Amino acid sequence: MSYGLIAKSGNDTLLIDGNSSTYQGLQIITESTANSTSQSVSLNSGQLLFATRSSSGLLEGTITESGGILYGASAYIIVQPAASFSTVTSGYGLLVKNQSNQVAYQSSAANKALSIKNVFPEGSISGMRSNWTSRANSFSGDFILSGTDPTGHYVLMNANYFSSINASFGNFRYGSNFISFVSFVDAGDFGAFGLPSFSTVLLATILG
Repeated sequence: MSYGLIAKSGNDTLLIDGNSSTYQGLQIITESTANSTSQSVSLNSGQLLFATRSSSGLLEGTITESGGILYGASAYIIVQPAASFSTVTSGYGLLVKNQSNQVAYQSSAANKALSIKNVFPEGSISGMRSNWTSRANSFSGDFILSGTDPTGHYVLMNANYFSSINASFGNFRYGSNFISFVSFVDAGDFGAFGLPSFSTVLLATILG
C-alpha cells in the first residue's frame, strides 16, 4: 500500500495526486491579457498554451512548439509540468512528490491552478457536426461546451493553424452559450470539408 497527498476541489476535480507513480500536475507560469487583434506568444519546449475570449467570435492561432500568433484572444495562460520547475529548498510552501519521486505539485511555482474540465482525444471531434446540412464553415463544428456561458473557459491552442477565412485547422468559435471546434477547408467548386481534430483538445478553467 502506498501513501501520498490527494487533493480535490469542491466539485471533485483532482488537483494533486501524490499517491500515483506517474502524476505530474500542470502549473501556470504565465497569465496575461491579450491583444484581441493579434497576440504574439513565445513558448519553451514542454509548455502548453491555453487561451480564451471574452465575447462571441472566433479564437484562432498558428502555434508551434516555440509559440506563434493568437487571433481573437482576450487572455492566455502558459502552463508546464510541475516537475520541470526548479525545486525550492528553502522558505515556506507545499511540495508534493509522486511515488516515482517526481515533483507533482509545488506551491511556490504558481498561485493559481488549472482545472481540466474535458478532454477530447485526437480524432474524436470534427469541424462538421453530423446534423449539419450546409457547407462546412466556421460555424459547423462539434461543440466542446454547450448550454453554458463560456466566460472563463480556456482551450488548448498548441498545434493549431489559421490560414484564411476558407481554411482553419484546430481552432474555436465562442458563442453566448457554447464553444465549438473550427477545423475545415473550403475548396470552392470542389466542396467544403470539415476536418477531424489532429491532436488532443482540452477545455479548462482557472482556480484561484
